[in-house]
Amino acid sequence: MAKNIIKAQPEQPDEPEVNHGNTGLPFGLCKKYGIALPNTATPRDAWDALKGKGIYPPWTENGKDQYTTDKKDVKKNQISKNFEKVVQDIQGKMSKLPKEYAQKVTGSLDNLYDEEIEMVANALPNLSSITKGKGEATKFWIKVPTGNPTSLDRDNGYDFSASTFYHELGHFLDAQNGDGSIMNGIYGRAENYYSTTREANLAYDADMKSIMQKISTETGVKTINLDRVSREQRDAINRWVKDFTGTSEIPDLPLRGDFVKREPYKPYIQKVYEGAEKEAQINRLVIWGISRIDAEAKINAQNVLAADKNRQEQEEYKAELAEYNQYVSSGKKVADEKRFEEAKEQYYAKIKKIAPRKERAGFISDFIGGYTGGKINPHDDGEWGHSGTYHKDKKNIGKFGVETFAEYNSARMTKDSKQLEMMKTLLPQTVAHYEKLYEKYKSGGNN
Repeated sequence: MAKNIIKAQPEQPDEPEVNHGNTGLPFGLCKKYGIALPNTATPRDAWDALKGKGIYPPWTENGKDQYTTDKKDVKKNQISKNFEKVVQDIQGKMSKLPKEYAQKVTGSLDNLYDEEIEMVANALPNLSSITKGKGEATKFWIKVPTGNPTSLDRDNGYDFSASTFYHELGHFLDAQNGDGSIMNGIYGRAENYYSTTREANLAYDADMKSIMQKISTETGVKTINLDRVSREQRDAINRWVKDFTGTSEIPDLPLRGDFVKREPYKPYIQKVYEGAEKEAQINRLVIWGISRIDAEAKINAQNVLAADKNRQEQEEYKAELAEYNQYVSSGKKVADEKRFEEAKEQYYAKIKKIAPRKERAGFISDFIGGYTGGKINPHDDGEWGHSGTYHKDKKNIGKFGVETFAEYNSARMTKDSKQLEMMKTLLPQTVAHYEKLYEKYKSGGNN
């Protein structure tokens, strides 16, 4: 089940925050209505979480007369009824999934806001099943991996692959809310997507233009024309994405040889021919047409060079070995080994620290990669997201927005405020379009 849930980016409050003498009230109401909060939650965080469930401070107009003290709390019963229906329906769709995973999914549903519950409830009749798979969805079924949570999931307080589940659920919901235009969907199905409407594409165009202008200004490259991108511009875009995701801060992997002196290798002993072996070498040259005198002189010369080289390398080896033994006996090797292990720990700590942000920022790689049909694809330069091959696939060209919407849905339903803020910053028009879909479910309807 979800734990330490990070709240979604709050809406503007109806009125300026006022203490009203009872800072414990919002926490008590969250407990009453079964709303999970992180340990670090403030009263404002609690009110924002309540607002997501349609519950408002009692001193506001929306909250006036909303609460009752008796057991027949209409608001609480309404929330419970809607929630329980969704939980039961999704449990039925997940009958073939591991029981523990299914329990964690249904537990995480408690964090969805009213409009999100309504949207899911409205779409569930079209969902035939949720089964195990690599992560894919159509308007009829969903397949999800049931393995370990990612670094992003752990950062958000989940102990299952919540981000992937809600990503694929996003694909499913997207397909239910299209505008009726027919296009080739996943696996050639005729599907309609909310994320591929004309309005959506206008938003993508505006946001992409803004991003390219931002990259041009910040990197100093010429204005970027996505139809004819130079190598310099492509490299600038990838560098900018690395700076945005934080992966440019990752140092090179420490190598042991850069910290610890290695023991010298024993030198290769070159062959010095003597006796029967020497005679055989001379005869071999004679057979090739060299006179015996010249052949013998040649082998003798080779033996002299080999012997000299062997002596030289042996002397160098003895000197290096003596130096290495001194290095070991002095304790310097132990100290250098410790430095190397510390460098590795710092490297992996950096990777671990950056990993959640890298995963959160994967939406920008998919946005740029999808928009350009894979011509520019930060994923191929080490970023999170889909490969250039995926975006170049004919069935995906023209509907790259489905990945962006799925990322938005995942961030929203897992209450990942950090990713939502990233998306609002870089894709304001896109997010504004997506939010309209959730808005229409706020009153319990889909009109």
